[in-house]
Amino acid sequence: MTQQTLTPAQIIREERTDLVQALRQAQPTDPTLCEGWQCRHLLAHLVLRETEFLTAAGIVVPFLSERTTRVTNYRADSLIEREAYDRALDRFENLDGYLKMRKLATKVDRKLNLIEYFVHIEDVRRARPEWKARVLNHETQQAIWEDVRSRAKMMAAKNFPHGLIVEAPGFVDGYFTVIEPKENIPATILTGEPGELALYLFGREDHAKVELS
Repeated sequence: MTQQTLTPAQIIREERTDLVQALRQAQPTDPTLCEGWQCRHLLAHLVLRETEFLTAAGIVVPFLSERTTRVTNYRADSLIEREAYDRALDRFENLDGYLKMRKLATKVDRKLNLIEYFVHIEDVRRARPEWKARVLNHETQQAIWEDVRSRAKMMAAKNFPHGLIVEAPGFVDGYFTVIEPKENIPATILTGEPGELALYLFGREDHAKVELS
């Protein structure tokens, strides 16, 4: 039987569905892997990120980060009760994205949000004492691998000054030099599935199933 090829819209929709499910199964005050954040903070962040571009700009613009943090914490405080948390989660589930990208620009939606959603799903799931890694379909892993290749240097340059290579055996171009090794100094090699590499590079090193050599 021929396996159905997932479109970008299907890939991102599945991850968004899993993110909503993970947050719905959690309590507002459950911990996450984001330092200092409970699930209510994560949900406030997700809604803010997709509805208020200028307010959320501090996520990527350092001098605006204080305001973004303040607003996120304020919104999170309003979500401590389950009813308010569920209303916010329903809202997030039904957002169309900027300029309705979820319907009109699905490739852009996948590019902007796939790793974001994947990492935050695991922020919720892996903060629990006993967790098991999800089994992602190959096409989702391949899409994450493409994003890791394009974003790894930005995420990891300060942490690997002597060079970094990432490996994802079994995926197209599964070997990528992120930072060229220094002369006579071996580079660090990270090996794992694309999703696990993304988690490691996003600062979830203690919860990522990655081999270092």
